[in-house]
Amino acid sequence: MGQAASSGVSEAKALPTANDVRALLFGGKDKALQRQRTLTTPPNGLTSDLVFEGTVQQLQGELALTYKVTQELTQRPPTLVKRRKQLAMDDDAEELLIVAATCSLGDAKMTVLTDEPMCACIDVFDDDVRVHFVSPTNPELGGVVLIATRDANGAIELRGGDEYWWDGYPPIIHAREKTAVEQAPVKPVFAGSFFEKDVAVRGLQGGA
Repeated sequence: MGQAASSGVSEAKALPTANDVRALLFGGKDKALQRQRTLTTPPNGLTSDLVFEGTVQQLQGELALTYKVTQELTQRPPTLVKRRKQLAMDDDAEELLIVAATCSLGDAKMTVLTDEPMCACIDVFDDDVRVHFVSPTNPELGGVVLIATRDANGAIELRGGDEYWWDGYPPIIHAREKTAVEQAPVKPVFAGSFFEKDVAVRGLQGGA
């Protein structure tokens, strides 16, 4: 699923382990808590507050997309097993984790899905961390394949498309980890009198 390697010597990519992914998904933002949960808490029963928000490109335009990771699963749902076998997705791939999630698609003007139950296999394929989403109860929805990376600020980004998408093709899905605190941009406020404000505006416009 990755692009062909370039010629020359390059540093090997540091790939995560299952515990790395488990800590990231279920440890919250506190690094110490991540480690504690990874080492002491059984996988089943852990819940996650990780949310990804983004868009999916459609013929009629972009639709808002939200994935919410909920909990780790101890085994693959039958739909996931069948689909990955059909697509030979386990060939040369190292499974890291199976998780449950939900998917919402659309906005107030047009709602397509609302908290649709999903499951995902997180694996390493061709030196990329890959996330394969399918619906455990509604296979007609099809599947989604995403590559997970980190941006310059450390937030997780997802890009991809349907189950036949390969890294290197133009992605139709873009999503980014929703940060715990998102502050609105501060707008400057003019604190002077109405007369002073009028003079300032006319001055910017080149008035006398």
